[in-house]
Amino acid sequence: MQYREAGSECLRIEIVEITALKDLDFIRTVIEECGKLAATFSFDDFGTGYSTQTHLRLLPATEMKR
Repeated sequence: MQYREAGSECLRIEIVEITALKDLDFIRTVIEECGKLAATFSFDDFGTGYSTQTHLRLLPATEMKR
């Protein structure tokens, strides 16, 4: 499949911990809006900095990477 033929369901956006923690409300809004297009989100490097699993509950991502 060529990238032009790929649908938005093939899009996975990775968010690094430090970016998510800067503005949780904004990141949640972005995830929710892009989720309407079938894009998925994963957190990369979560748990390597200052975050806790409490933050994960606030953000509707579908995958967490370490």
